[in-house]
Amino acid sequence: MGPTCGRLLVLVQKGKRFISSGKSHNENIYCKVTLGPQEQQTDIAKENINNGNIPQSGIPQIPSLVWNYSMQFQLRNINQEVLTFVVLEQNPFAPDEFLGRAELKLKDILKESQNHNGPITKKLILHQVESGELVVKLDLHLFNSY
Repeated sequence: MGPTCGRLLVLVQKGKRFISSGKSHNENIYCKVTLGPQEQQTDIAKENINNGNIPQSGIPQIPSLVWNYSMQFQLRNINQEVLTFVVLEQNPFAPDEFLGRAELKLKDILKESQNHNGPITKKLILHQVESGELVVKLDLHLFNSY
């Protein structure tokens, strides 16, 4: 497998508009993140109601679900590996319900993070469902392997 070529810090910040099968979901939601054989998952999200403040536009905000959950992955092959995010609703009496997925190629993250210092924040639109979005922060640390 060759030497590890770095690590990726992932902060799953928040998400919103989780709609699948015509139903809106906002309780017991967690996010599973995988990179090759490595898999981690967040805690259950907390609902973030903006303290009832109506923004200047007068349009009520769509509440976000907040995780702010950080995880770390070892990178082995930056040219081929894909980071996958899957959002699920925990269901005590049935299989957890799938609320969408998104994928990021590591080489795209690398390309993007070369343009500026520090972590990059990305908004991911979830696929295979009517709607859903995640905001994640990614911080790539590469080591030279000789």
